[in-house]
Amino acid sequence: KQIQSQALLAHKVLSCRGFSRTDFILRKGKLYILETNTIPGMTPESLLPKAALASGLSFPAMLDITIRAVK
Repeated sequence: KQIQSQALLAHKVLSCRGFSRTDFILRKGKLYILETNTIPGMTPESLLPKAALASGLSFPAMLDITIRAVK
């Protein structure tokens, strides 16, 4: 939950639109943001599609949502 809220905050603070992926590192129990990527990979093996799948969204469904958002 903490990582999700921090990623969403980074997305909003950076005025990102659509989607982004924020990378974190956990060191000695403390969470650090490494970077926010506004053009994440879009192959089935990339991290964004894997994260979508982990939340129950298939790769084709994620692509459909992405395409509709850019129209």
